[in-house]
Amino acid sequence: MNCAAGRRPATWRGRLAPAFARLLVQRRERLATLEKLRASLGYENVLARGFALVRDEHDAPVRSAAAVTPGQRLSIQFADGRAHATADGEGIRRRPQTAGQSRVRCSECCVRARSVRYADLSGVARSAGQGRSGRTMLIALMSDIHGNREAFDACLNHARKQGAERYIILGDLVGYGADPAYIVDVARGMQEKGAIVLLGNHDEAVSGSLSGMNEYARAALEWTRGKLDVAQKKWLAELPRTHREGDALYVHSDASNPAAWIYVNNPAVAERSMRASDAHVTFCGHVHVPQLFNMASMKPAIPFTPQSAIPVPLSPSRKWLAVLGAVGQPRDQIPTAAYCIYDDARRTVSFCRAPCDIERAAQRSRT
Repeated sequence: MNCAAGRRPATWRGRLAPAFARLLVQRRERLATLEKLRASLGYENVLARGFALVRDEHDAPVRSAAAVTPGQRLSIQFADGRAHATADGEGIRRRPQTAGQSRVRCSECCVRARSVRYADLSGVARSAGQGRSGRTMLIALMSDIHGNREAFDACLNHARKQGAERYIILGDLVGYGADPAYIVDVARGMQEKGAIVLLGNHDEAVSGSLSGMNEYARAALEWTRGKLDVAQKKWLAELPRTHREGDALYVHSDASNPAAWIYVNNPAVAERSMRASDAHVTFCGHVHVPQLFNMASMKPAIPFTPQSAIPVPLSPSRKWLAVLGAVGQPRDQIPTAAYCIYDDARRTVSFCRAPCDIERAAQRSRT
């Protein structure tokens, strides 16, 4: 030991500490970069294995699967590299690399680029194969109407203008709003014409227990009970909790225990809900805030906040859970009614907002 120097000998921990510090800084910078990309590109361009932007042959962003035509050349711009592809009727095929094209620069990106062909751009591939004349079925999905006539009518009108052909309502028709009888009658009429209507916790509480409700919900439900007749209450009580159609599951709350009315408001609950079913996509409400989760095999659920009116391709290599938001009482600080449109042929979901007469709905609730 050199005591005169006044220094202690460097230990292995001391030697590694600066390296670890540099790695942490690099990781923070990378995460910050990816978050900026996610925010700037929009959800549809956040693909399954990384943050990416799909561009056409003119280097313009491709924001919708419907915008792609067969044979069109595409590029997939990752944060740290670019892959190239061509759309045809069978899928997205990578083009041969030529001189002057930038290469994907690491093995991680190569894995991501390969997955693009089979998963992330599957919605683009289907659209390219079908062309503009492909037959699709647009399903309007609504939840948490809560007796709000103005918001419900606005969403129905908006959905019709978008070309919706079917309707599925995921519960909570009543509670809070001034028109529970009107909502029940309209929903019952829709059901008679083929719509699916599910039970929500407020619907159940009309004829059941009010335990677990906050004081405002209890007061609204006690008032609601006096506005519904016996037939309307009976119809509400007999609604199913879940509905399975193809590889899509519809439920008001957490699919792992629909009767418990658990909020799907974080990745852990979303993962549990997705693992409870073999459905490719699960749709739910109850939370009043639009949200989208996806999960790869043996991976945890990832949350995203969807952008309005942008179709999100639901990659078949992953499981998905969409929280619709609320028609009658949105709680995401956006004063427009929220609902979704599901394209079951192209496998896309669009989160929609419909303006409604908020002042009239509030005034009628106070009187």
